[in-house]
Amino acid sequence: MDSIRFENVSKSFGKTKVINNLNLSIEKGERLILLGPSGCGKSTILRMISGLESVSEGKLYLNGKLANDIDSGDRDIAMVFQNYALYPHMTVFDNMAFALKLRKVPKAEIEQKVTEAARILDIEHLLKRKPKALSGGQRQRVALGRAIVRHPKVFLMDEPLSNLDAKLRVQMRTEITKLYRKLQTTFIYVTHDQVEAMTMGTRIVVMKDGVIQQVDSPINIYNNPANLFVAGFIGSPQMNFLEGKIEKNGNNVFAVFGNNKITLPKPKADVLVKEGYVGKSVTFGIRPEHLSDNDELIVANPGSIVKGHVEVIELMGSESYIYTKCGNSQMNVKVEGSTELKIGEVASLYLNTEKLHVFDKETELRIV
Repeated sequence: MDSIRFENVSKSFGKTKVINNLNLSIEKGERLILLGPSGCGKSTILRMISGLESVSEGKLYLNGKLANDIDSGDRDIAMVFQNYALYPHMTVFDNMAFALKLRKVPKAEIEQKVTEAARILDIEHLLKRKPKALSGGQRQRVALGRAIVRHPKVFLMDEPLSNLDAKLRVQMRTEITKLYRKLQTTFIYVTHDQVEAMTMGTRIVVMKDGVIQQVDSPINIYNNPANLFVAGFIGSPQMNFLEGKIEKNGNNVFAVFGNNKITLPKPKADVLVKEGYVGKSVTFGIRPEHLSDNDELIVANPGSIVKGHVEVIELMGSESYIYTKCGNSQMNVKVEGSTELKIGEVASLYLNTEKLHVFDKETELRIV
């Protein structure tokens, strides 16, 4: 059974429509990630679920009940904000217990629930401190603890890690994932960080300008992006986009871009021929990790070689980034370990044609 369902929901502020005809079902116990750039409407969706914002048009259901007019306090939902929203004059214990005290929960039960949440989050030793004496990571744990003690049906998290430094973000990512496994409740998590989205969600909703672009598992979005926007937003480093056209000679179909001519695998070629793309301009997409400077691959695949003028090389230790120019387009390469390539040379690179994406130039939708 779905825990939350949007039916043709729109949200406007004045004459500005920030959510446009949203249809989305969120399953009970799911970890759903709302991903997109700033201003795409993801936080507004969270605020509509919590009741902090009203629905302008359409219907919002919570556990099968129409929730458009249900007060936020009656929705059994807990929200964790990016700025923690802790009361500075209260101890950690009192911050975590505050909502329970408002509900007049018995003192012994409050003690038990706060202690249990503190144990789960490893902050038992901090219960007597005030927020000013805590680090950013500790404050975020307290904010999570305040949500946990209520045992809500749904957790809403609005960019909870964005104020933390890089090392703490990695640590808290794993903490939240472990927390989800312990609680097995519905988590809805808003972020503009695609690494968080890829590692923390069972499904990702990619948004742009108040409209859903794609909903799928992280690996399916990575492998099969619906359009140019999703392809460019998911993956680090970003996917390379190369302008070119489809050509056919005999039984072979080629991707032509810059001075390169790549033989396409038959399944991709068949779709492009059938859909009438031979002779047409298209946009090709290839992820940096699907290009290689490996000599054995280059020798073994003469029909899959592209040339790139090496402009910058970044040696990172476990991997290297090679920034090249292919015609008028930037073509970046990510390889394991170090590289023998040199700045200024024209490099031959193997392109994994099975991983090559082709997008329609006008609609920007992925063809294959």
